Amino acid sequence: MLKKFAKLAVLPVLGLALSSSEDASAALTANAASCYTFQHIDLQRGVGIANTQNSDVMLFCPLHLDHALSTTVTYRVRMSDNNPNNGENITCNGAAYNQDGSQVGSTSANMVSGTGTFTGSVTRTASVTLPSQSSSYMYLIYCEMPPTFGPGMSTLGTVRVF
Repeated sequence: MLKKFAKLAVLPVLGLALSSSEDASAALTANAASCYTFQHIDLQRGVGIANTQNSDVMLFCPLHLDHALSTTVTYRVRMSDNNPNNGENITCNGAAYNQDGSQVGSTSANMVSGTGTFTGSVTRTASVTLPSQSSSYMYLIYCEMPPTFGPGMSTLGTVRVF
């Protein structure tokens, strides 16, 4: 009897969890180590990606889904800002493209790691409203990472679209 009660008690909780706006099947989270740059440089990859260069690096993180998201799409980035110079922050934006390669929307607000000196690990989000839903959209997070200074490197940990 207790097993049956426990099973019945869990089902509504599962239903609530799966019906949330951040349904696990309607989202994609990726390790930022899968991001790439068009510059011919080596970046430190592992649990995320770090800029080991003496200049800014632009990273591109494509997020491919095989299903449609809602018309309001949220981008989330986990980053660690270890650059001690004021104004040298990680800055990211999100965009969506249709199958023809035309941009159908982009975030109007930047996802910025902080205001300068050693912000540490933070999570930033930004949203955009798209004209329609489509399972053929390609989502992209692109970030500018500052150069490495001092003992710590700034890193991009995970990127997410939902």
